Parts: sequence; C-alpha cells; structure tokens
Amino acid sequence: MGDEEHEYRAWLCRRFPSLYTLARLNGPDAVAELEAIGRAAAADPVRDRLLALARRLGIDISVSPRIVALPGAPTPRYSGRIYACPEDRCARREVRAPGDPAPLCALSGSPLAPRSA
Repeated sequence: MGDEEHEYRAWLCRRFPSLYTLARLNGPDAVAELEAIGRAAAADPVRDRLLALARRLGIDISVSPRIVALPGAPTPRYSGRIYACPEDRCARREVRAPGDPAPLCALSGSPLAPRSA
C-alpha cells in the first residue's frame, strides 16, 4: 500500500475515539462500520470505506502530506521523543514530552514505538 493509504490509517488511528463517539450518535450501523474499518486497517485499504463513513457522519477528512522543510529554513528540534506506529502500518508520528507515557495506537491498543528524528 502506498503513502496515501498510510496517511489515512494514521488519520483513523489519531481520531478513532472521536469517530467512535460520532458513530454512536449516528446509530449501531455506523458503529459497526467503524469497528469493521478499524479491524481491517491492519491489512486492508481503509481510504474508500473511511471516506464513505466520514460523509455519513458529516465530517470532512483532510489528509495532507507531511511537512517538508524549506531550503534554508532551520531544522525543527523536538524536546521529546518521536513515536511511530510499531509495525509501520500507518504514518502516525507523535512527539512525547519527557515523562509522558508513550502514545497508544487507537486501533491495536499497542504503544507507539520510539523513533529517531
């Protein structure tokens, strides 16, 4: 699967709890579809199903490419560690402040893995 699919999986992982709340307000069919998308995300493409569910829930999915440094611009520095999907199934990256727990994958419940910047 390509980079775009990894971005959609990251979007789903980051927002799964909020989507679940919206799906519950929409009814059991929406909850069932969201749960099915979450289960399938480990191996199957999620983009089309996620976009369809988002339309149903009345939300817009904005998946943008990663921020690219401009020539001559200073390189960003992070005071904490960067954490990423432990199995590289998605493009999610989170900065953890020192002392904070590792972020969790909303789809698997596993902690994100530390990565170098």
